[in-house]
Amino acid sequence: MIFGRGFDRVCGCTFRFDDPDAENLNFMVKMAALKKKELCVKRYMGERPERRQAQRQQEERGMRQGYPSKEEAEKILQEAESCNPGPWGAHSRCVAECAERIAAACGNMDMEKAYVLGLLHDIGRKFGARHLGHVYDGWKYMEWMGCPEAGRICLSHSFVCQSLELYIGKFDILPEQEKELREALEKLEYDDYDRLIQLCDAIGTAEGVAAMEDRMQDVRRRYGNYPEEKWKRNLALREYFEERMGRDLYSLLGEQEITRQNAN
Repeated sequence: MIFGRGFDRVCGCTFRFDDPDAENLNFMVKMAALKKKELCVKRYMGERPERRQAQRQQEERGMRQGYPSKEEAEKILQEAESCNPGPWGAHSRCVAECAERIAAACGNMDMEKAYVLGLLHDIGRKFGARHLGHVYDGWKYMEWMGCPEAGRICLSHSFVCQSLELYIGKFDILPEQEKELREALEKLEYDDYDRLIQLCDAIGTAEGVAAMEDRMQDVRRRYGNYPEEKWKRNLALREYFEERMGRDLYSLLGEQEITRQNAN
């Protein structure tokens, strides 16, 4: 609901503002422009049967494997950045590149899947600067697009401990959305792709790869808190993948890529 009115399929998500302000109105302008573009694309596709068939094939492929192709994922991210520009796009690409290289070093993981899931883990930021909201929005958006595997990563990437109570940031979603998110999170059985994107999210920045401890210190400084359980779990993830790869994480990614952040 937006200002008490329902809108069908507005980017696959539902929004509501109880106390609209100028920022909300700017967001509404973006959403209206996005919906207009979506309708124009549908009309364009409808006028060209060969394009409509190609789109259908892409959608069916995404449904089968649960995530889009690498090329399609790049388009999705680029379009999302045009809606909400910011460093999160560069961060997403860094996470994707790290995930691809680690998956290759592990030997029995799909490199393209790792890249795509890393690229789209923060896709919920398409809809604005939100905290827990970006998790919910990304999850729902990817499911709406027929990409449940990508949606799963949008849901799991912020919960290395699989506990909503340990989330660092604002709970900026509706109570019913929080309930839905909590129930879905509790049902997940993490696999190595969930763990991989959590690891890469903990070391990837818009500027490049950072030391994990520096990243966690930075979050602690900005939010005034970083749960000890989450800190230990991140370190355990790094050890887990280093054991799988048989080598040091940072030697794989290249020391020259590590941006050490000031933790003081």
